[in-house]
Amino acid sequence: MRTVTHAFGDASAAPGGGGKWAAGREVCWMLFEHCDRGTIGVALTALEVAGAMAYLHKRGVVHGDLCGGNIMLQAAPSAPGAPPAFPAARVGDFGLCRRLAAPGERLRLSRDGYGTVTHVAPEVLLEGAITQASDVYSFGVMLQEMLTGTRAWAGLSHTAVVLQVSALGRSLEVPAGLPPALDDLARGCLARDPAARPTFAEAAAKLAGWLQATRGDDLSGTMVGRREPGLVGEEIGGAFGGMGGVVGACGMGVGPAA
Repeated sequence: MRTVTHAFGDASAAPGGGGKWAAGREVCWMLFEHCDRGTIGVALTALEVAGAMAYLHKRGVVHGDLCGGNIMLQAAPSAPGAPPAFPAARVGDFGLCRRLAAPGERLRLSRDGYGTVTHVAPEVLLEGAITQASDVYSFGVMLQEMLTGTRAWAGLSHTAVVLQVSALGRSLEVPAGLPPALDDLARGCLARDPAARPTFAEAAAKLAGWLQATRGDDLSGTMVGRREPGLVGEEIGGAFGGMGGVVGACGMGVGPAA
């Protein structure tokens, strides 16, 4: 999927009405071209996002608003006469990012500190606390959207989504017929119990393993492949849009490892 064009419009027309902040504001509406490489394309994009998030989590940063609207795709150069290279994915929008003192820490949120409602984890809605596992749930929602080609909780208002996820305890459905590795990953990320969700390092390892087993590709020569098991190296910071500089602009001082 790549961005084809964009336009600005009234924020009150956003799904769910845009909330109380919408009055007098504009949002950027983006038109995307559908990804035509099936689950292989989904897995490649998901792997890059998981690698970027593992980089942040290793440095104690929770994104807080991981969703498709905050993932940017950049065209990659390809050799003359070769098929177009798959675009690189970059995680952006760090307006709600927070630093944790420890990986398992829970941070209480203010009323205005929630991310995109359709991607917010159940424990965040119920308890008002965010953890690294909350980002993983948001990633699971993104993965479900990419695998189904539909928006999460399409047609429901923000209030209705909160009711479905928190009060009624409902979850998004993982599409049938997925390769076992992707099915297991999607279900794990969407688990209601935060402790049952994988880390991003584990998610990246599972995706990379499935891609190598499926395509027979050696990923060791790529930015995605130059990642030690369970660890995101400093080169990933450059591969994913220089996140060290972006997060540092939020006053967190997060940069590539020395």
